Amino acid sequence: MNKLRKLSTEKEKKIIEKVLKARRDWQTYYNDNNQNYIDDVNFLYSCQFDDKELNAYKADNRPALQANLLVKVVDQLHGEFASNVFSHKVRAATKSSQNIVGIQKAIDIRDDLLSHIEHISGDTPRTMAFENMTSGGYGVIRLAVEEDETDIFRQTVKMVGVHSPPLCYFDPNARDEEKYKQDGRYCGLHTLLSKDEFKNLYPDAKIPSKQQDLGNRTEWITDDGVWVIDHWHKEPIKQMVARVIVGNTTDVINLTDEEQKELNESDIKETVNGNISKPPSFLRNGRRFYVIDQKINKNAYKIHYYRIACGQLLEHTIWDSSYLPLFYFPCKNKWVFDKEKTISLIYYAKDMQRFHNFIINEIAERFKLTRYEPYLVTREMLKGNEQMWRNTSQPKTALVYTPHQLGNSILAPIKQQPQEIPQSLFVQQQQSMAAIQSVIGRFDANMGAPSNELTGVAIAQRQLGGNITTKIIFENFRKAYEIVLNGILDLSQNVIDDTRDINLPDKNENSDFFKVNDPMDEMTDLSIGKFNVKVSVGNNYELQKMQNLMFLQQLTSSYPQLIPVTIDLLLENADLPNTPQLVERVRNSGIVNPQIILQESKNPKELALAKQNIQSQNQQQQMMLQMAQQRLQNEQIKVQNDTVRAHADQINAIGNTTSKLQDSQTERLNVLMKGSIESDKLRVEQARTDMELQKTAFETAKRSLGELFGGRQPQF
Repeated sequence: MNKLRKLSTEKEKKIIEKVLKARRDWQTYYNDNNQNYIDDVNFLYSCQFDDKELNAYKADNRPALQANLLVKVVDQLHGEFASNVFSHKVRAATKSSQNIVGIQKAIDIRDDLLSHIEHISGDTPRTMAFENMTSGGYGVIRLAVEEDETDIFRQTVKMVGVHSPPLCYFDPNARDEEKYKQDGRYCGLHTLLSKDEFKNLYPDAKIPSKQQDLGNRTEWITDDGVWVIDHWHKEPIKQMVARVIVGNTTDVINLTDEEQKELNESDIKETVNGNISKPPSFLRNGRRFYVIDQKINKNAYKIHYYRIACGQLLEHTIWDSSYLPLFYFPCKNKWVFDKEKTISLIYYAKDMQRFHNFIINEIAERFKLTRYEPYLVTREMLKGNEQMWRNTSQPKTALVYTPHQLGNSILAPIKQQPQEIPQSLFVQQQQSMAAIQSVIGRFDANMGAPSNELTGVAIAQRQLGGNITTKIIFENFRKAYEIVLNGILDLSQNVIDDTRDINLPDKNENSDFFKVNDPMDEMTDLSIGKFNVKVSVGNNYELQKMQNLMFLQQLTSSYPQLIPVTIDLLLENADLPNTPQLVERVRNSGIVNPQIILQESKNPKELALAKQNIQSQNQQQQMMLQMAQQRLQNEQIKVQNDTVRAHADQINAIGNTTSKLQDSQTERLNVLMKGSIESDKLRVEQARTDMELQKTAFETAKRSLGELFGGRQPQF
């Protein structure tokens, strides 16, 4: 932040009056919500009886018990929040920024920067804001500029938690629900400094001896120290903006007074020299920017920071950001006409908690007033045996008594039954517990306790219902946290304006550095481009983590080939006590595809092991390839031999077949010839037989003719 020259006494008085008026305006507007915050936090973590009720219980000597069921619900929700994984993604906010060549590197640099600031800030600011949201109705995160822990000559940006949000104030006219008070003109914060700290910081400041009213029942001076007010106020200015050349595109940036002066001198110089080939330019972070056009932004403003105490202006500087440093996190808020109503998670459940306490105390009082005399006796029965009857709860063989004769009757001790507590009180106790859960929307199934739901589906549905009920709280936090990260980006480009190496430890706390504002690489310049941040919340609830694990298990069961690329994700979702060690061993063992580790990991040890695994896998693959090639050659030789053998067998088979065919044909010819000879013999014999028959017939005919001619033979 830039220090300004000392103001005149009259101006200081006006500033102090403006600050106190802003504080009073907020208190008038928001006092009911602040009072609800205080009441809800006290009810949740302190006494749930007001003074009048507590005094009445004590006066009547009645039990005043507190069966606080709300703190369990709130703490369980805080535990869910602590297990959440918040991820952010930087994106180009304008078309010109998106078109810059190499813009992905600029996006990655800003993603890493946000992760670095989250790391050095810790989880406390987010956790504190969420706990204040649920317990009191709203929380606050503050951005601060502090010394860099690694270099006291440099400054860095950090998130700081605000313990008590009612000590903050905002502009009552900030009513855009999507901007979470960033559309206001001012904001402020009360801080209590010890007197020694105050004197050390401001030795010239005067500490009045008498008390001075701060404007809302708070005094400047207390026994514990001195109250100071940190106030940030937007003051309108005429801001000169310029369209500059960035790579292959253009971008619009704000100009400082020094840059504007340099730009004007550059323009005059170029005009005098008559060289119009180069546009006017200025130098920023070691890089020269050439300006295409410039104009005045009439909606621009600067945020002035004031610190006042005891009616004195202690500090006055410029806050180097367009975002106010206090970020508002509402739990649930509604507007009633022109009034904002902010409520906590437990606001509507307090009445049912009071009723539950009343039932508990009624049961306790019944127990307290219950009399238990095991026997109904008379004094005559106890004569001589008083000691034996003094404590009848002690085990005895028998109780001796003296029969008491009353008229014609002889009386004996009568056994008494203990007085019972009405069962209706216990029924009402259970109903009041169920009513608290119903009002809040968080049930036994959400907190892992046994419930009426018997099946896994029923339990999941009840858990899902509870998650939906509180989803608005998580969503409000996510949106507000998005604005915080955008504010960090905006502030960082002005605070981190030099070349530096920034450490971003991985999950194993191994150092990994990245460079910003490198004059040799314009994509590392934090002042280049317009960007915004999108925040997402992963693993919101244990049910969702279980569903993710089941999905991955089913996926790997159906596709076993995915195991080398998902086994570490399976273990991360298993939520085992030694999950980090298991994941590390698996990733270092070579089971996970080393190419994935090279792409995702920033751990030097993991990267070195991945490279070794890749080399080992390459060697194994080469050996396997050589073995496969050798096997292939052997198979080819075998196939060739088998082919030759098969060809020879085929030739032999053809020869054998031909020989057999020839033998068959020869035999057939022999058979045919033999058959033909036999056939000829038969025909010869038949002819001979026919000739014999003809000869016989001729002789017979001849004799017959001779007889016909008288014994004379005819001549032929």
